[in-house]
Amino acid sequence: MENKGFLTIVVLAFVGLTIWNTFKIDSIVKHIACFETNLSDTVVFSRSEEIAALSAQIEQLSAQIDKMQNTINLQQSKIEKLSAPSKSSSVSSVSSQSTSSSSATSASYMPKVTAKVRVENRYVNGTTYLPKPVRGITGTVVVQVKMNPLGDVGSVQIVNGSTNITDEDLLYSCKEAALKTRFSLNLDGPDTTIGKITYTFN
Repeated sequence: MENKGFLTIVVLAFVGLTIWNTFKIDSIVKHIACFETNLSDTVVFSRSEEIAALSAQIEQLSAQIDKMQNTINLQQSKIEKLSAPSKSSSVSSVSSQSTSSSSATSASYMPKVTAKVRVENRYVNGTTYLPKPVRGITGTVVVQVKMNPLGDVGSVQIVNGSTNITDEDLLYSCKEAALKTRFSLNLDGPDTTIGKITYTFN
């Protein structure tokens, strides 16, 4: 009888421990499931915040890019207006004021100077420089100019037979004025463009 009583106690204790362990395991499993759910919600929430922040940054960058593009378009429009030639063959005529003679009885006088420029697909960029006239000398001098695509004049020479003026100072002044004159850009044109500047003294 004592052995049966002891076995009954052992069996009951074993059953009790089994039930208790089952309850504890079930509780632990529920806690783990709850923790995983909370962790998943936190990750999703963190990713949503990160995506929202990135979207805001992208919108700001897009706005800045649009502003920069508008500025670039405006500057390009200004450059095109400034660099567009008004004619394929540009003619520039500039006159200089003559200085009155100190002597009213003098037969010689200071002539006026005009310049006419002829260059295909190019025009004068800025000022057409004029040679310094010589008192009492009138006539016409034609100077041939050679320029690069940037509009810089590299060489000049008096066209043979274009003038009856023999004064060396005046001829040198014509070449010097032609060298100072700058022309418009033509980056798609030839390496060397040839034109003519006609100086008239009258």
